Amino acid sequence: MRAEIDGVYRLYQDGQLDSAGFGRFFKPLEERTKQLKADLPRLQAEIDVCQVDAISAEEIVTEAQNLHRMWPKLESEEKRTIIEAITEKIVVGKDEIDILSST
Repeated sequence: MRAEIDGVYRLYQDGQLDSAGFGRFFKPLEERTKQLKADLPRLQAEIDVCQVDAISAEEIVTEAQNLHRMWPKLESEEKRTIIEAITEKIVVGKDEIDILSST
């Protein structure tokens, strides 16, 4: 956008474009520039959310791997505490068991 605006301005400065012609070229370029600048904060926020989500997912995977590795070394009470913290409800049926997480 900046390059196009500069090009139109050079044409005007060189006398190859009158003020009416300059206005016809410049106005849409100026509006588009304003739109792009207005969109930047929203787009940056979207990028930030995606980065946070990616970091959170990586942390969850790392913690799950750590828990898996440490599970055999944990005492029964420690295991129970972890299961109670992440489980909302356990439903035991005739042929199946449903475990509903609290998250």
